Amino acid sequence: MNRPPFDLTKKQAVWWLVVIFALGFVLRVFATYEWPMGINHFSDDNGYLNSGATFLKTGYVTYAKPNVPSGVLGPGMPILLGMIFAVFGYQPEGLMASHVAFAGIGLLTALGLYLLGALLHSRLAGVVASAFGALDFGLVSTNSAFYTETPFMCLMVFGLYFFLKSVLDWRLGRYLAGVACFCAAMAFKGLALLLPPCILAYLLYRRVKLSKWLPQAVLLVVISALVFLPWCVRNQQIIGVFTPFPTSQGDQKLLGTYVGVGYPDGTYEEALEKLDAMAWEQGYQTDTIHRIKDRGEYGQERLAQWIAQNPLGFLFTHLLYKPVSLLILPFYPHKTLHVPLRLVNLCWWVLLVLALWGVLSGKLTGKKSYPGFYVPLILLALSVWVPSLMVPLARYNAANMPFVMLYAAIGIANGLPLIHRDKSRSLQERMEKST
Repeated sequence: MNRPPFDLTKKQAVWWLVVIFALGFVLRVFATYEWPMGINHFSDDNGYLNSGATFLKTGYVTYAKPNVPSGVLGPGMPILLGMIFAVFGYQPEGLMASHVAFAGIGLLTALGLYLLGALLHSRLAGVVASAFGALDFGLVSTNSAFYTETPFMCLMVFGLYFFLKSVLDWRLGRYLAGVACFCAAMAFKGLALLLPPCILAYLLYRRVKLSKWLPQAVLLVVISALVFLPWCVRNQQIIGVFTPFPTSQGDQKLLGTYVGVGYPDGTYEEALEKLDAMAWEQGYQTDTIHRIKDRGEYGQERLAQWIAQNPLGFLFTHLLYKPVSLLILPFYPHKTLHVPLRLVNLCWWVLLVLALWGVLSGKLTGKKSYPGFYVPLILLALSVWVPSLMVPLARYNAANMPFVMLYAAIGIANGLPLIHRDKSRSLQERMEKST
């Protein structure tokens, strides 16, 4: 692949990465230091920590209640934290080791961004993307606590890289690494299912013969089924649903029917009051799973009502209003190193503008796009549109942030030659005038 004129050498890229990762690690250490070791006030953070300790002690995947197996989360976080606690214990040492591990996972995401940037554009784009991934305060804040987004986005970045690299230069080991990343990502979030269709679309675009990729697709399906079939059976036995995915989206789906244009009458508080009264009347007021399921079903009824009463408002809301509302929200779970949310928002909006330029600049300047260039964009678009049935929360945008950073870095890499050309032209004009 021909490299752009402003690209870095391998040695320069390595040195920049060393500096970037050192700064990123220091930021994460200081961000973690701001919070005391032990249970803090982030509800999901607490739940995941307890789930890891419970999994280590009992082998159960739980969340709110230590002795009650739960279906509101996947097996990823309990297994990951349980493995760390198995080595370091569930004491301050173990919690510190967990923070270090999550900081390391965050920096691995930055490394994955470098690999993707170098694959799809240039080493310069890769280095800039890794700098965004390592130094962005939204990601630093996310990596300093225990959220599924940290391992999930890392696995998605590497899964996309390995799959794309396999399409461009087939190696079985590389493909199996992509399969492993995909399966591991599925253990954290069901949105990982969006990854294979993006690769399939690229294979069809390249007109790769069916005989070449069908066996690989079958291998992916078989491995995924073998990995998640026991989990599906477990969910069927415990929560009555044969699914590999968490069953905790009912409340978010209901909330989503109160956001947008032309949604049905009523308020979220009125809906909760009605559903809570029904739970008490029927005697399942302590059954959290049942109550969340009720909220999801009521949300589904409101969606159907919305479509019937205002189809244009429904389409506008879910094709444009909610996706845009989600995309402009950076995930910044808690204030880190005294950096205000307004500054984080401003930096994110700048990244969005740069990313838009990164997507369009190749076409606008007449440059041929690199192989696989638009695959992360397809994944980004799907990851924004699929959750549009739910309420647009900043957390749902966290896993999209690395891909926005990737295109923002490409935008910078494409912009530097233009700036240099304008400066050279201006200098030449001044020299001609002086003579």
